[in-house]
Amino acid sequence: MKYAVSYEGYFKPSGAKIIECETDVEALVQIEEMCGYGKFSGEIEDGERTLESTTLQEITEYLSSNNGDGSDFIVSIINLSTQEILFQAG
Repeated sequence: MKYAVSYEGYFKPSGAKIIECETDVEALVQIEEMCGYGKFSGEIEDGERTLESTTLQEITEYLSSNNGDGSDFIVSIINLSTQEILFQAG
């Protein structure tokens, strides 16, 4: 599936990217790492969790409370296949 992420960059221009992933969770983990957070991808890499044990709600709650702490401020994440907004900055 394809996902669109829009962001406001701190060390690069603001913009948007399209990525491809198998699941919504995989997409959010990849975006979270791409935007300079890396909490979930780091924990997966360290063996503390798996992609399958990570929930969409867990990631969106983390992004809601920590948005802007990474190198980019995430504005929105949209699943382009379903048109579902997975994350929207509040």
